[in-house]
Amino acid sequence: MSRVREASLRATRRSGFAATLPLLAALVVGCASALPDAPAQITVERDLAYVQRGDRWLQADVYTPAGRGPFPAVVLVHGGSWKRGNKQRMAKIGERLAQRGYLAVSIDYRLAPENRFPAQLHDCQAAVRWMRTNAERLRLDPARIAGFGYSAGAHLVALLATMNDEDGLSEDLAPPAPDTRLQAAVLGAAPVDLAHFPANAVFESVLGVSVAERPDLYALASPLTFVTPDDPPMFLYHGTDDWMVDSSQSHRMLEALERARVPTAYYEMPGGHLATFLFDEEPVRRAIDFLDRWL
Repeated sequence: MSRVREASLRATRRSGFAATLPLLAALVVGCASALPDAPAQITVERDLAYVQRGDRWLQADVYTPAGRGPFPAVVLVHGGSWKRGNKQRMAKIGERLAQRGYLAVSIDYRLAPENRFPAQLHDCQAAVRWMRTNAERLRLDPARIAGFGYSAGAHLVALLATMNDEDGLSEDLAPPAPDTRLQAAVLGAAPVDLAHFPANAVFESVLGVSVAERPDLYALASPLTFVTPDDPPMFLYHGTDDWMVDSSQSHRMLEALERARVPTAYYEMPGGHLATFLFDEEPVRRAIDFLDRWL
């Protein structure tokens, strides 16, 4: 299978995660209180319930392009250290995708530490099932669904892209349940190999234990563990000065995907973790070009 290489790998600028990883809580700062109106050529449905967890319904915002469809679709997963943030953080990317002809579904998911991993992954899987179950109503093509996430959200999208039901993390549901595998993925500054970080409170918050206590759980929560030749095409991007999630994480994932002959593209830009998310015009444009090719 052919692949696209958009940027050469660069040497890792820093050896690893800083001990102050809890600052990852500030990794994305979408302005949740002041969403702009959607451009006239797209429509937005907000706060659609997609799965019930206890007495709470999790919600999604759906960005639909002009036209009749069915449209290729993208599930959007926000960052925030798995314990902060909401679907509104991905609003700008949702609008840009809809302007390019994609139906985008930006989701909320359960947050740590009240909800330990894999609750967050189960919610992402439920969102994809909801999209496929409601494909006709939403006017999406259930055979063409991609994922797009940044940082903690990219970690969850990477698991959606690499896992299958036999890998031990899927929610135990009565069959038949719609498939949750993706047909393409976009990973921005994704933590993919959780054991290769200094011990930190963020991972312990979402996983409930330290890597020393449960190295097996850290491996199970790492998308790198599940890379196989049947994985979908993936676009990765990263800031060269990212000290929260070192760019070596993207390099590790890219190398594993290339060894498995999975179609990939990679883009590096100057800047740190937060700046790469905020000033995302070029990486998002390239990511959507990549989706155009593979979806």
